[in-house]
Amino acid sequence: MTLDKQVVFRWSDYDVNTVETREIYCMLRYLILSSFLFMTSLQSEVIVPKVSDFSIDTLAVDLYDPMEMDIAKDGKVFIAELKGDIKLFDPSLNETKVIAHFDVVFKDKHRKTWDKESGVMGLALAPDFEESRWVYITYSQAEDDDYVLNHRVSRFKFDGEKLDRASEQVILKIPARRDNNRLHEGGSLDFDKDGNLYISVGDNQLRDIYLYAARTASNSAVLNGKILRIHPEEDGSYTIPEGNLFKPGTPKTQPEIYVMGCRNPFRIHVDQTNGHLYWGENGPPDHFSGLAKIDKGILPEGYDEFNVAKGPGYHGWPFVVGNNQGFPSYNAKTKEVGPLYDGDSIINDLPMNHGLTKLPKVVSPMVWYSHKPSPDFPSVGQGSNSAIAGPVFHWREGLAKDAFPKYFDNCWFIADWSRSWVKMVRLGEGPTKLEEFLGDIVYSKPINLKFSHEGYLYILLYGTKGGWESTDGSLIRIRHDKKGENGLISVVDESIKGLDKNHPGTKLIIKNNCYACHKTKETTIGPSYQAVADRYVCDQDTIKELSKKITGGSAGTWGNTYAMPGHAYLKKKELKQILDVIFTLKKE
Repeated sequence: MTLDKQVVFRWSDYDVNTVETREIYCMLRYLILSSFLFMTSLQSEVIVPKVSDFSIDTLAVDLYDPMEMDIAKDGKVFIAELKGDIKLFDPSLNETKVIAHFDVVFKDKHRKTWDKESGVMGLALAPDFEESRWVYITYSQAEDDDYVLNHRVSRFKFDGEKLDRASEQVILKIPARRDNNRLHEGGSLDFDKDGNLYISVGDNQLRDIYLYAARTASNSAVLNGKILRIHPEEDGSYTIPEGNLFKPGTPKTQPEIYVMGCRNPFRIHVDQTNGHLYWGENGPPDHFSGLAKIDKGILPEGYDEFNVAKGPGYHGWPFVVGNNQGFPSYNAKTKEVGPLYDGDSIINDLPMNHGLTKLPKVVSPMVWYSHKPSPDFPSVGQGSNSAIAGPVFHWREGLAKDAFPKYFDNCWFIADWSRSWVKMVRLGEGPTKLEEFLGDIVYSKPINLKFSHEGYLYILLYGTKGGWESTDGSLIRIRHDKKGENGLISVVDESIKGLDKNHPGTKLIIKNNCYACHKTKETTIGPSYQAVADRYVCDQDTIKELSKKITGGSAGTWGNTYAMPGHAYLKKKELKQILDVIFTLKKE
């Protein structure tokens, strides 16, 4: 159809005061506005990607105790292993090789074994790595005293084939004693967009002394239990950037401190867009008290946390945990229990604190969860827990065709090492909500996550063994290639091999992530199910005894293994079902 003449609609031709004209006006206005909103929604619509559109590529295998990685712009991946090796995955050759080794294996005189938490703990490439070739590493260096280590933060030149050990510049030394089963070393490294280096440091606590970390994590005069922020200089020294928690020269403080009140900020990430700092905080066992005779009913649960720092701050350990739930004050001399600490007004007057007494108001975590099911974040599951923070993804033009799509823009990727999941938090206004990522894939203990320059997600997997004795770690890469070649990764099947998958006890073992510490035939963090079945007589008294150990926690029964935290949330029927399936392994 053609028009013979142009039709022009002019309001001036009509009486705007008539009812009919006003109705026409309102109708046209509604149609125009609706069309505009509809077109806008089409333009801004983000398509939800299908799980089958992602592929998981295994890049490296046979990694030993992998801790942290960083990715160069050319795709080379530098990997730090706890026992001393620095490895390089070269995508052009599709091979992994050792480019440096550090002698960091130390004997613990009490356990007659190697120190399981010190070693090579962190790695980061300089922001200008393509020009400077500096690789930053956190590693342990023994001193004359057998029980004192320095955690060195050093940088080394990469010559294209290996790290030049002779080029070492020691940026910072962090003292850490290793006597009497001290724990928590941290060691993670990352840079912000201004070239400031962030360093996570564990609280170096004595786990059997109540509130011990008050003299480290909540002591403003020491570097332990903190996240530090410094600016490396060309000569290997460093300066203090503006905006740390304490101004240089403030009495009883260390100017390097950016965040204090941390237990074990194991992996950290800095958002290159806005400078926000993200980390996972490994919390204590439920109702943790050490040697103090305190009624467990007044102690908080052992929360792990996911934290975000938009600026410097104090995060409360060991006085509060989780969503600022307070521990009770305690006088070690009189053995008197006092009132609960309040995160708004904490006074650190405990012995051996030579820092500030009055501490800043506690900053709350974004996510907190303990061993039992979480009413606030139910999707995290239950059982053993170990929070691992990953990066925030920012979509931009120019990413690779098979990079993560715009749907994931401004999503923070998080993981749990014990529960072997990866999830994401969509950042923005409103309450925090965790979202599933690629369905119910079970990863083999994710310990570090990074996005590459192209927009791929790399995940460093610790492996199935646990207990800092891994020999089957790996490196994977996830791409959105729409080829439907999604490779699922699972640690469950191997860990429950030999158990009846349909038995209710086996299902409870899976549900509660018992495979994070136990395997059917092999000793890992704790004893194997087979060893338990062989050791005990299966009768009512044994079921009662072992049920008490599972609910209340246990240590020392199996010698040099980690203490088992309590699982008080398990019901009597569930405990019996778990033990029943374990005793099916008993040899006739």
